[in-house]
Amino acid sequence: MAIVFKRRITLGLGAIAAVALVAIAIRNYFPLCANESIQIVHSPSKQKRAVIFSRNCGATTGYNTQISIVDATENLANTPGNVFVSDSAQDYAKRNEAIVRWKADDELVINYGASARVFKSLEAAAGVKIIYEKASRPST
Repeated sequence: MAIVFKRRITLGLGAIAAVALVAIAIRNYFPLCANESIQIVHSPSKQKRAVIFSRNCGATTGYNTQISIVDATENLANTPGNVFVSDSAQDYAKRNEAIVRWKADDELVINYGASARVFKSLEAAAGVKIIYEKASRPST
């Protein structure tokens, strides 16, 4: 009886592991989310780029603004922003724009809308100090 029970547990765990591996493979080959690049701003030396983009994860995803800092030769990964992530707290159907400008190769300024709901705002990334400026009133 104990051998049959152990065999069932082993088969059950094997089936769970197989299903998990198939789910991971499907997610990697058919990603649920996609990034849509809005603007790319190069650093003064052109060694780095600030990429402003929106991440779409299906029908339940509202407009969002995300920013990643990447090396000039690096492609934007299909991941959330590595520096800044926000959406519009007042109107999910309205894009919350952000503006970036490089003060130096190691200093980036991000200006974002007054109605933005910010989920991520790092102070530094990839050797770059990040300064945030929130607009004083919503854009029209």
